Amino acid sequence: MATAARRAAALVIDWAIALGISGVLFSGDPIATLLVFAAMHVVGLSLLATTVGKALCRIQVVAVGGRTAPVHRVLVRTALLCLVLPAVVVGPDGRGMHDRAAGTVELRM
Repeated sequence: MATAARRAAALVIDWAIALGISGVLFSGDPIATLLVFAAMHVVGLSLLATTVGKALCRIQVVAVGGRTAPVHRVLVRTALLCLVLPAVVVGPDGRGMHDRAAGTVELRM
């Protein structure tokens, strides 16, 4: 599994990219930034099992068992990640509530 430090670094990188895109296209509107961040996650995780930040930190998101996560799991995971609190609540296995609810896990590549 990916360490908390890797996951946090990937999150910061993805947020910075979303903030940059939002700044250029939407004058940095906070809701637009969150929507860009969510879109990056849904598209990246659905197609490649990773986002730019996760790829740079060598992390991929897969369904428990190792297969690529289906779109409905990616949508659940992303929605809960955007709420922040589920991502902060970590279980004994090191996965956030958003990962446990979606049946996904972040693995080192």
